[in-house]
Amino acid sequence: MTSEKGEMLKAEKGETFKGERVVVVDFLNLNTKYITFGDFKLDKYKNKVVPIKYKGRDLYVRFPHRTLPFGINIKTAMVATEGKGKSDEASGKDEDATGYDVAWSLNKDYAEEASDDYAFYRKAQEIDNFFIEAAVANPKWIDEEKPKNEEDVKFLRRSIAGRDEYLTGGKLKSLLKWSRDKEKNVNLTYPPRINSTFDVVFSQTERNPENNRKKCTFKTKFFDESNNEITPINESNYDTIVPKFSKFSKLCKWGYLTTCSKWITMKSSIAQCSVIPRED
Repeated sequence: MTSEKGEMLKAEKGETFKGERVVVVDFLNLNTKYITFGDFKLDKYKNKVVPIKYKGRDLYVRFPHRTLPFGINIKTAMVATEGKGKSDEASGKDEDATGYDVAWSLNKDYAEEASDDYAFYRKAQEIDNFFIEAAVANPKWIDEEKPKNEEDVKFLRRSIAGRDEYLTGGKLKSLLKWSRDKEKNVNLTYPPRINSTFDVVFSQTERNPENNRKKCTFKTKFFDESNNEITPINESNYDTIVPKFSKFSKLCKWGYLTTCSKWITMKSSIAQCSVIPRED
């Protein structure tokens, strides 16, 4: 599915078919009427996995270059903190990584119609609303019964969409991610972002002696400015390959929703990315 020169990233804007099974679509060209959902299956945790297709094909979504102020983010296991319950990220270099992701952030003027990012902001809202209505139409995804009347429909929709336009308190983990305070209130000082996760395989036996983390290999394909593949990428060099303030584009597989009674989330996994490091 990839090539030595990263042909997916170089495909023409709009929509590109790769054989009979894959379609690549620029984010702004996504049309939700072509998104369909298959029958769910249960994963090992008893969550429901709902396949996503686009025109009957596996969907890959392409995002253009954007500056990453923080480079690649490392995710660590949730740990207990005295008096505070669990924190989202562990502190200290000796904590095992559970994954790596990037925050593809919009610019601060995203809500202004004249801005370059307004279209991305509106498209992300459109997709979030589409997933909300899909969940309302498929209440079994979240272990709910089919609504009996309009009031039941409204109640179900509120439980999924939350109490405001930022989906606060809703079961849907929105495509647009917002900075929030400890009470989960949105902090509009910072623009929203669209997060995606790298495809990483962790060793079960080997550890990096410098930080005691499990060794890992990035399966995501990395390409430089000339579309030459960069390899290998691992726990020791990822932050030198993608330093802070690099320009970064990504090709993400949107393969499925994972749902349960408490939440709905979509896995956005980076299949390929293009990196232009910051020039000092």
